Amino acid sequence: MKKFFVAMAFALPLVFTSCNGNDEPIDLPSRVDVNVYESHALEVSGTWTSSNEFVATVDKKGNITAHHVGDAVITVVDGDRTASCKVNVKPVNTSYTFPFMVWGSDLYTVKSFNSNLTLLEEYADGEGGYILTYLTGNTFPGYVYYLDADALIANSIVVDINETDAWEAFMYQYYADLEEDEEWFYLINGNTVAEATIAVQYGWNDEDSIIATFMPLTEETRSGDIKEMFKNVDLDKSVLVNRK
Repeated sequence: MKKFFVAMAFALPLVFTSCNGNDEPIDLPSRVDVNVYESHALEVSGTWTSSNEFVATVDKKGNITAHHVGDAVITVVDGDRTASCKVNVKPVNTSYTFPFMVWGSDLYTVKSFNSNLTLLEEYADGEGGYILTYLTGNTFPGYVYYLDADALIANSIVVDINETDAWEAFMYQYYADLEEDEEWFYLINGNTVAEATIAVQYGWNDEDSIIATFMPLTEETRSGDIKEMFKNVDLDKSVLVNRK
């Protein structure tokens, strides 16, 4: 009889441990919308991770911080239980509209997308490529598209130089500094070049405007010099100076 009670003394804690509520699912919302630079608390215990720390990070208490516009999946693990929440980081500055960025699109597609803008100039470069220049009515911002062999390879947005502060506030919601030289700043949409999908070169176009040129990052360009790939794009946008 003594052995029986000893066995029960060891067995009871095991029974209570397996029935302490850990089998219940973790209560997380399926989606959270957060403005860029703001925070949101998910008050759940566990180990937290983010699928995209460029967009949003999460600390050990479940506090989310939004860094750049985009989506991230926040996951918490507590023992054998796991739950995830999609975080959508929204912009707070919507002053500008990015150019059409479906790389590889043909000339017709680019023109169709910009049919609501004023086509200022279109010309062939003599090597099978085209450059299209658009304005928003008769004013900035302006948009420039570069097509190589009838496929979109890069585009630019040109903004009035008096709007530099507003434009930078808009851009840095999406991009982060990579490097700079004497003439240009270079940005990427990731914490590292390996994570990024787009690179941006921006600087002063002339005394009246600034220009940002966007190009897609590929496996080949990620392994090379980011600055070099922009040299293949003609950055002389003087046509936009005399826009009126």
